[in-house]
Amino acid sequence: MSEPLEEAPEQITDEDYQAKLSIYEAQQETVDDLAKKFVEGFDGGLPYNIKDLMAEMIMSNWFRAKSVESPLSADRETSLATIGIGRLLTPEELALKIKALTGLAWGETIDDSRLDPRYDNLKDQFNTYYGGIDSFGITTRATELTALMSNVALAQALEMSCPTVIMDFTRSTNDIKFFKDISKHTTPLTEVQVQIDINQQDTSIAFNQELLISNTGSKKIRFNLDNPSGNGNQNSRRIFIDKFELKAPNGTSVLALEGEDLLTVGGSAIDQDGSTAGGVSNDNGITSWAFTSGYLEIPVTLQTSGTYQLTVYAYGNTLSDGIHPQLSTSINNSEPFSGSMGETLIKNQLKELHAVFLGEELAIDSEELSASYQLLVTTWQDRWASDTGFNVQASTEETCTPPEDVTFSDDDLVDPQHMLATWSRMMLFFMTDYKFLHE
Repeated sequence: MSEPLEEAPEQITDEDYQAKLSIYEAQQETVDDLAKKFVEGFDGGLPYNIKDLMAEMIMSNWFRAKSVESPLSADRETSLATIGIGRLLTPEELALKIKALTGLAWGETIDDSRLDPRYDNLKDQFNTYYGGIDSFGITTRATELTALMSNVALAQALEMSCPTVIMDFTRSTNDIKFFKDISKHTTPLTEVQVQIDINQQDTSIAFNQELLISNTGSKKIRFNLDNPSGNGNQNSRRIFIDKFELKAPNGTSVLALEGEDLLTVGGSAIDQDGSTAGGVSNDNGITSWAFTSGYLEIPVTLQTSGTYQLTVYAYGNTLSDGIHPQLSTSINNSEPFSGSMGETLIKNQLKELHAVFLGEELAIDSEELSASYQLLVTTWQDRWASDTGFNVQASTEETCTPPEDVTFSDDDLVDPQHMLATWSRMMLFFMTDYKFLHE
């Protein structure tokens, strides 16, 4: 119903004559039926009721048809080409859709001198570029994407995807729109993860955490500084790990190490550029491993499932802003397709995004959802392989501009697991999908 009615075909010798005749006759039959019921009243209702007519039209297959279950012949493709959903949204409709879903608008500005004081790029600067009308020289809206329109859609997605993700992860719990059951520290490898507020300075104290493990086998313990700040000098947030111990559910010690020995048992300390993160420190007379960014990782084998007890002896440097260093501690799997808790959480999050942005209700084991998860994993792995800094704006080619009257702090943009950047790329994927731009 997004297209004009088909006209009766005239040339019987045309290759698609029969297909066009079929669609013409079917449309005329529907129009005649609707006209008759409009005069008589729909289902016993009042005659000439325009609301009933609109409801009947919307409930018809002409409007609601979505897909076919078997391959189509050339004639059937021609017949069904204009049936059902799939109409390109106008610039105004796309702007309203983005605003309704994300709470943001692309380049939104408020000008009280205008008839409509709240306007954005799709309604104003790029309106005609995206197939809109100006009611003067351009009076017909575009019904198919052109190369220029595709570039406009890509431009708005590039500018909107990152702020949408950052704002959602910084909202209070009750105001989160999308990422309600996942944190920015959850990766495809995460089996379990906790965050420790290192609120002690100068003296090492014990921080105790419980870790529930469901999948046993070879794992890696990772210690990650979640909110690095500064340039690595003494004025940076810094964590000093004195020692740690991991105990099995039965209380036996699985692994116990002094900070200075973290790398002697096959462990690694990796910074954003691939160099060693930190080193041995004798600060305050305490021998420890100190680092200002990056992560420490130590291999471990877990024999039984259950609740493990992790005790970390540590302290930190807090900057003048009063914000303590945040230590993320996780047990990770070695592969992203190993059925980890992180994989499950991420797939459920992707499932929700497919529903919200594309209107798709996918099974957790569907091929399409698996393809989306594969895309996320590849994007995330590429981010790590590129030695990019732990920030969503790690290069001059990356921007994350907040909307008007909103400010992002340095900590908001810190991306210690490269998952904020990865979710931003996935948001870009959803915002440029055919099913997002069409309805």
